[in-house]
Amino acid sequence: MSREKIKILFYKYFNDLTTPEENQELARLLQDKDKAEEIKSLMYEAWETFHPENALFTLDESERILKQVLDSDSLLDEDPRPLKTTSFNWRTLAASVALLVTMGGLWYTFNDQSQSSNSTESFAVTLEQDIYPGSNKAFLTLSDGRDIILDHANPGLLTTDGNTKIIKEEGDRLSYEATPGGHTNQSGFNTLRTPRGGQYHVILPDGTKVWLNAASSITYPVHFTGDLRAVKIEGEVFFEVARKTEGTTKIPFIVKAGNISVEVLGTQFNINAYQDENQVKTTLFEGSVKVSTPGSSSLLKPGHEARVKATSTDIQVSKANVDQAIAWKNGYFQFQEASLEEIMRQLSKWYDVDVNFEGKPLEKRFSGEIPRNATLLQVLEILEISQVKMKVDGKEITIKT
Repeated sequence: MSREKIKILFYKYFNDLTTPEENQELARLLQDKDKAEEIKSLMYEAWETFHPENALFTLDESERILKQVLDSDSLLDEDPRPLKTTSFNWRTLAASVALLVTMGGLWYTFNDQSQSSNSTESFAVTLEQDIYPGSNKAFLTLSDGRDIILDHANPGLLTTDGNTKIIKEEGDRLSYEATPGGHTNQSGFNTLRTPRGGQYHVILPDGTKVWLNAASSITYPVHFTGDLRAVKIEGEVFFEVARKTEGTTKIPFIVKAGNISVEVLGTQFNINAYQDENQVKTTLFEGSVKVSTPGSSSLLKPGHEARVKATSTDIQVSKANVDQAIAWKNGYFQFQEASLEEIMRQLSKWYDVDVNFEGKPLEKRFSGEIPRNATLLQVLEILEISQVKMKVDGKEITIKT
């Protein structure tokens, strides 16, 4: 395809003039890594053709076009730069043209470029059937067995548990505050659970900040006592552990996930311990942690991860992709040479859908990023571009391999 034709395709897309076939053609172009720099240059040329500095369009018209490309008011709010700037985000443009529907403005590309359009079946999803992404919602179980649905509760004091106030803050965050009079030597336990399609943020009684991904839980004391702080988790959880001392003695913080124990003094780390994964992965961002199993232990350095397979107590330590490990907390799905099964497990939890596979495991591997605020329909459109065949019935997705 000639350079001029590619530029025209971009120009037509930004003006909402492309056909579905041309959209598919643009998406395939963006998957060609060998042409990445050339495509980037052509996209800028096409964008600048109708930029606000160009007399072809008024400022209002250009704002409308830019909003069409981004398709997200929140993105415009987050970027304080004036519209007249020419330093427009390449990844945002690429995502838009690649039919990622740009809910977060990220470039998604597939490693596998094979085409099988003759046998591809389109999925049958309409906008009326679309499924929206997860949100901040969770259930809190108190030490006396009472349950509180946090997404239905108003901000402010929720209840007291022993001598501790439990508060829902603005922005959907749970926190704990000691009441006058101090604590006894005994403490009850609370459990915070997120359903499929949910996530939540809690500040534990010691000041440790915790983020729960979908279908996850953490059990912790209403106030920490003794010479250690211990919590238990399931699913995926990110920690910013507060340092705590008793005199000159540092009080360690211990996270238990199945038969794995992670001990820290003050650090940031992520644990992925979903039961439907074949391993538990601990990724360290700052500080140091000791990962232990009944059979071994290992000290992690920042930027490294420890993996323990479900059928083993051996600990495998390697350099980590820290951006990928923390992507969920920052609002993205990030995949690196991931199987379709891995991808669908994440989508199942976030969109609260069931996924079935028919046929042999697909050998394709996928790499890239997808914003977690995209709807399920938008995500499935991405997979369709890569010739993934599927059938959607309500909240059940069947992948045909």
